Amino acid sequence: MTPNIASRACAAVAAVVLALMGCDKAKQLVGHQQATGNGAAATPAASAEPLSESFAAKDGLMTLRYPADFAAQPSDADVVALSRNLSGGESDVLVFLAVANPISRELAEFTRVSAQSELKRPADWEYRKVSQQKATCNGMPGLEIVATWKPPGVSGRSRRWWCAFLRGGHGYVFSYNTPENVSATHEPLLRSIVEATTFP
Repeated sequence: MTPNIASRACAAVAAVVLALMGCDKAKQLVGHQQATGNGAAATPAASAEPLSESFAAKDGLMTLRYPADFAAQPSDADVVALSRNLSGGESDVLVFLAVANPISRELAEFTRVSAQSELKRPADWEYRKVSQQKATCNGMPGLEIVATWKPPGVSGRSRRWWCAFLRGGHGYVFSYNTPENVSATHEPLLRSIVEATTFP
């Protein structure tokens, strides 16, 4: 492998690892032995690219659908990352977290606690919150945070979208990162992938 390709591969791997960092902390904050609830079926958004691939989380709480140029990487039974390499060593990364037993079945409490791990980033990540508001996530009421960040080891700033919601008695936290300079063209597909997620 040439040094240039090796460095780009390392940068892409670093982006996935950094995106997954905080999932364990989030799980500690939002996982607990209780909660029941209900939810309506998700309606996948239209996508210009076919979502030809699928990957089911080991805990059975979600199945992801995505284009062939993305690869799935589970980091635990309830966490799955999707990523694709872009030019210049950058990447698009999505992270899907399912919480079988959320700490609270009250939406406001679950999202409040979930947001703590999202908003409390190390100073050297250069995390900047753009907005925080109530929103619809996969057809369910939730909390949405939009931000930008530049974690150590990543070459440029990324636009970050994050959303937490309750569905069928379980908690979910979905997010994606895309380079800021291509976010306008990449976000429609990334949001389409998020919205295409199916649930038991």
